[in-house]
Amino acid sequence: MLRRCSRLLLVLLTATIALTVLNLNAELFFGFERSSGQQRTDLGSDSDGNEMRQPLYRKKDVQLHTATLFFGAAVNNNYLAKCSVKDHCKLVEERSAADAIIYHAPDFVSMGRLKANQIAVLWSLESPINHFFHHNYAGRINWTMTYRRDSDVWFPYGVITKRHQPVLVDYEAIWASKKHVVICLMSNCRHNNGRIQLINAIQAAGITVDMFGACGYRKTPNDCDGVQKQGDRCVAQLFRQYKFAISFENSLCKDYVTEKFFDVLRNRFTVPIVMRRKTSEEIGAPPDSFIAVDDYKNVSDLVNDLHRIAKSKTAYMKYHLWRETFEVNSDYFAIENTGFCELCKKIMRQDFRPKHYDDVASWQTRGVCDHPQDGFVNEFLGYPRNRFSTRTPQRSINIR
Repeated sequence: MLRRCSRLLLVLLTATIALTVLNLNAELFFGFERSSGQQRTDLGSDSDGNEMRQPLYRKKDVQLHTATLFFGAAVNNNYLAKCSVKDHCKLVEERSAADAIIYHAPDFVSMGRLKANQIAVLWSLESPINHFFHHNYAGRINWTMTYRRDSDVWFPYGVITKRHQPVLVDYEAIWASKKHVVICLMSNCRHNNGRIQLINAIQAAGITVDMFGACGYRKTPNDCDGVQKQGDRCVAQLFRQYKFAISFENSLCKDYVTEKFFDVLRNRFTVPIVMRRKTSEEIGAPPDSFIAVDDYKNVSDLVNDLHRIAKSKTAYMKYHLWRETFEVNSDYFAIENTGFCELCKKIMRQDFRPKHYDDVASWQTRGVCDHPQDGFVNEFLGYPRNRFSTRTPQRSINIR
């Protein structure tokens, strides 16, 4: 009996050792821990020095190389300045030493040669209506880094997150600052998606839209309009005088929400007017933080409701209540789990499998944007196909 028990214990011990070795080999080979579904974590600290839980990084140091400019400007380590792993990730000039080679699509010329272990990343913040990657590099692009949520690395214009603790909002100060009704700052008059026609229709229905920028008839104080001045304090001060801001993008595309929306919410204390509710809600905007054109049957209903909201302090403040429990970050350099910072973490975690895009242009363009001739604005205004023009918005009478 004792001999039989000893044999059984020996068999069990041998099986346990074999399984342990097998699991260890599997972990080393596949690059991830085989467990009950719990992600391995390691203690670290956030940017404020607070202890936190974070994924265990298997690759300690990462080097990135940008093979192109960014709209003609050099890319530097400012993109990682506020990243929690900035001490272990940096941009380098030596291409051959990089773990990932980044190509900004609008500045792209050619890919050049890549080493077998280098990751080719296509980076774009432009909608495919504005620019699409038309080069034929089948199978050579490994990852995408764009504003779309289904990108391999998400690089949004901003994020909206829940606050850890509610904050006090000075609603009286917000209401007291409002002297006018609707503002629009627009400098790109060429795009033919119908936003100019919609603005004209809104004005024709009886509400003034004060137009600033290259497409407008009014000049901003100290000439602080233009794309490069969007973050200037004078722009925020100008917007704060208005109850609503036109935040129509130049393209109606999946997840394409830019600073026209995020900055209005963040520091301009104005209610943005967007074309489609779904697009804004899908990127995390609280339902009562904006007004969507497609909530209304026609332009008259929209304008009548704007008048109603603008006249009532109670109705208007409903669109600012979200500020107590949500916050907006539209600083490229300070959004932790997106962009260059997330690219570094993704490489450090080694939690991915090799992939490539056979046709990245199709991924970027197919079924993600309204066609200008058949788009939302045409349908909303009841226009026939191809009715759009690029005429500057009309200067209407003042109806405050």
